[in-house]
Amino acid sequence: MTHDELRPLLGAYAAGALAESAAEAVRAHLASGCTECLHDIFSRPVGLPRGGGDESSRTATEPPHDEAERHAVHAPPPAPVRRGRRWGLAVTIVVLALALATFASWTIYDLREREAARHAEAVRLAARVSELEAARAELATRVDGLAHDREAARDEATRQAEAVRATAEENASLTAELEAARGRIATLTRGVQRRDSEIAQLVTGVDEQRAVHDLAATPGVELVRLKPIAPVADAGGHVLWHPARDTILLYAFDLPPLPEGNHYRVRLRLGDGRVEDGPVFRPGP
Repeated sequence: MTHDELRPLLGAYAAGALAESAAEAVRAHLASGCTECLHDIFSRPVGLPRGGGDESSRTATEPPHDEAERHAVHAPPPAPVRRGRRWGLAVTIVVLALALATFASWTIYDLREREAARHAEAVRLAARVSELEAARAELATRVDGLAHDREAARDEATRQAEAVRATAEENASLTAELEAARGRIATLTRGVQRRDSEIAQLVTGVDEQRAVHDLAATPGVELVRLKPIAPVADAGGHVLWHPARDTILLYAFDLPPLPEGNHYRVRLRLGDGRVEDGPVFRPGP
């Protein structure tokens, strides 16, 4: 039976005037936890009225709750209710009360557990927030330190760049001075070389004059004219020599200039056909 079908039977059930099959259906419906029907049952008096009042006085003083009860009032008096049915109704009410108490206790316990869980979660979140705040403060301190270090490194890099620039300028100045000094040294070296060459020429000239004088003063000196051979066509010269002397004086003219580092070499062809290498020389200016 549905809720709407059982609703009109609640008055008769509370009065104990309902048949056993219908009463079982009502008890099953109440055991399902229908709060509306339970409230209706608990607000009604249980069992038939006791004392001297009759049906007419009950009807006059207490209006019927619904249509089913109105019919029950005007119906003929029910048969006496057996004691077992009343005990069943009492047991049902006790069971329902225990069920409601258990449900209420479980609900309260569940609410307390949830409240404790929420409180623990709130405490955990508060601790986590505190940790995050501490981490944020530490991070801010580290960021400030890194910013300070960056500024210090930037200043140091600027100082080093200025020092490098000053060193580069000083090196450039020293390099220019060194190049100028090298130029002066090269100029002085060339001057010294020219003087050495002039001195050597003077010494050579003096020696040649002395050798020529000695050789020319020697009795029996001979003058041999030199002839050019290919590929030299315009050169010429002569040789002063004495068979008893170990000195030969060579004069050469119009020799082609030689590349730097090259020399002319004197070769003597003797009377027996042998050729001997003599000294090397470069034509003078």
